[in-house]
This record gives sequence, C-alpha cells and structure tokens, in this order.
Amino acid sequence: MKVVNISELKIISAPIREKLIDFGITSLNELTTFHTSPKKCFELSSDSGIPIKELRWIINIALFSQIPGVGVNHSLMLIKIGIDSVEKLARCEADRVLFDMALYNESQAVLPILPSLLVINRWIKDAKAILEEQELTVSE
Repeated sequence: MKVVNISELKIISAPIREKLIDFGITSLNELTTFHTSPKKCFELSSDSGIPIKELRWIINIALFSQIPGVGVNHSLMLIKIGIDSVEKLARCEADRVLFDMALYNESQAVLPILPSLLVINRWIKDAKAILEEQELTVSE
C-alpha cells in the first residue's frame, strides 16, 4: 500500500497540513484510525482547531486511499458525486458509480480515463472488506 504523506497532499490547505503534522500525523494512513473512534476524532478537532467537518472529509480521503487503485483524484470525484465515505461506497452499485463519475467528468474533466466497471466492482468489494476489518478491530 502506497503511503501518502500529508505534507505532499495539496488538496489539504497548508495550515491544516501543518496542524496535522504538529499533532504527529504525517501520512493519510495514520488518519484511518480516527474513523473508528469518534471520540479521538472530536479530540483531534478540538485540540488542533481543525473544523470537524473538514477533518472528517480528510479522514474519508484517507479511507478511500486504503482501497487499491483509488487515488486522490478518484477519491475527490467519489465525494463530489455523493459517495463521501467508504460505507456509502460499499453500498453502491458499480454501474451507477461509473455513470455518475462519467457525468461529473464530462463537465469537470477531472480524470483523463475513467475506471472500468470491473475496477469499480473491485473498489466496492474492497470497501466492504475494510468495513468488515474495522468491525473486527472495534469489537476486539
């Protein structure tokens, strides 16, 4: 799994990147643990001054980055078409996701090439696996 450093992630504003780094969070992978602990998420928001809504958005980008083949641009597009969490992706139909991505890309030209239906099916399968793994981790 590719590690995405917070300092390199230009979709996050420089002040927010600096606040995350000040709190010892240097990669997107480190943010995924906050998804299973709302208390930790609220504490980070409160202690760092990062608005909770923005922090949750960054955490969702981090979770999407755990899915092989989902890059930052894919993550942003998923969020723009209303799939703003791994939970929502896990409940999606691949053909609908592809259709919505194609519509959005037609107007915004975010991706040079859209993923195939097979790839989106794999994303959905991987999203379900991530959720199952998190359930096991939380219940242990």
